[in-house]
Amino acid sequence: MITIRKGEYKNITITIKSNGEVFVNAPKRTSEREVLNFIKQKQDWIDRNIDKIKLYKSLYNKFDFDKYVYKNLQKFEVSNNKEFYNKTFIEYITPLVKSISSKIGLNSSKIIKTNSKRMWGSMNNKKEMHLNWKLIILPEKLIEYVIVHELCHIKHLNHSKYFWQEVSKYLPDYKTRKKELKKYSFILTNLLL
Repeated sequence: MITIRKGEYKNITITIKSNGEVFVNAPKRTSEREVLNFIKQKQDWIDRNIDKIKLYKSLYNKFDFDKYVYKNLQKFEVSNNKEFYNKTFIEYITPLVKSISSKIGLNSSKIIKTNSKRMWGSMNNKKEMHLNWKLIILPEKLIEYVIVHELCHIKHLNHSKYFWQEVSKYLPDYKTRKKELKKYSFILTNLLL
């Protein structure tokens, strides 16, 4: 359903809410025909974004963070969530970083566990790798992508074409992984502990 709102707007714009509601905002004097033409022109874009929302929702509904903890998308019932995630980070993520580092020949000076609501990882100019503990929840191929991505920042502390060429040397399918990772962004914003 599309709701048309007219008011003190400079241009016709479309907003799609996380529940799939579509709002078209238009300046007061815009004719109905103009608004309908605008919607018609943007229909493919609207449909694509509503499909994305449905996909994210169906993915989100597969998780019950109140009842379970997750590792590589597999759910477990434990008595202490924090303890599980801390232990798993040390016993699973840290060795994975070391294994990938030795394979590709790029080593960070330090691995720092974070709880960012925006990022899966980052690398600073001291070669300190910051990794979000919520990576544990993801499929291993996406964890590998984040680790390789951050290690490649040792050579290129930016997102230039040279950086992406470096990433593609180790992960030729990095674009697919990067796209898939976006589907799980809702995990970042969840308060799991």
